[in-house]
Amino acid sequence: MRIACLVAAVMLLWAWAPSPAHAQLTATERLMEAKDLLRKKGVPCEVERCTELALRNLRALLKEYPDAPEAPFARYLCGVSLIRLERYKEAAEVLQDALQGPVDSRGKENILYHLAFCYLHSLDQVKARENYEAFLREFPQSRNANDAKKLLGPLKLIGSKAPLFKAEDINGQPLDLKGFIGRPLLIHFWATWCPPDRQDLPNIKKAYDQFHEKGLEFVGVSLDTDTKALAEHLKAQAIAWPQYCDGKKWDSPVARIYNVSSIPMVFLMDRRGIVRYVDLRDETLFKAIGLLLQDGQ
Repeated sequence: MRIACLVAAVMLLWAWAPSPAHAQLTATERLMEAKDLLRKKGVPCEVERCTELALRNLRALLKEYPDAPEAPFARYLCGVSLIRLERYKEAAEVLQDALQGPVDSRGKENILYHLAFCYLHSLDQVKARENYEAFLREFPQSRNANDAKKLLGPLKLIGSKAPLFKAEDINGQPLDLKGFIGRPLLIHFWATWCPPDRQDLPNIKKAYDQFHEKGLEFVGVSLDTDTKALAEHLKAQAIAWPQYCDGKKWDSPVARIYNVSSIPMVFLMDRRGIVRYVDLRDETLFKAIGLLLQDGQ
């Protein structure tokens, strides 16, 4: 859903001026067909099929008319199509290539933003941070600037010691992050009032069931204000890992020291307490955990 909305939002952002020459009109027709395919909605398998067809059209356009006026936008849409197919490394390569070619200001804005998105989800998160920083420096007034800032905050912690805090969990038990040094740790910022968080919670629970016995520790940080309702929700969902909640929502000191201004937000720390990955969802979460447990740090 997040990727589909992202694709829909950017389709209208970059205009181009096709030439009336015959070859260029053919390129325009290919481009229009690809755009129509990318606008298709429906069941996931149909959307995926249409995206694959769009990608095939765009690649044919670039092969036949590499210097056509439509080519820069076609390269960009190739990257967007690969994002939609969750082929983030390929998308990053395509978008990096598009950035080197002739591109106007609006095109560069979109490419930089999506390039950072690709690096984030392909787990090359240092490059994601660098690209979000470049994007915000050059396009601080972009419609995507606020989203970039929300991601950049947690990304700034990559490679540094995770901020420690000492408190009591919602059951009154001591919770000291210093005690987790020596074991890999996942911290999950969330709230019951946030629909995406409630949808994401089963995925976190699945990760707990799969990796806790392999040594991965879990801590939840809830931005709820009603701790009683939170406790009831945790019981109903059979959540076993400790949860911290101070009832202060976005003013929580823990959320602030982790630069959290958007949820759900996951931080994955190694055994040394170094932040390795952030903003992990779906299969990317499981891939990052697997990589962390494999390297032994």
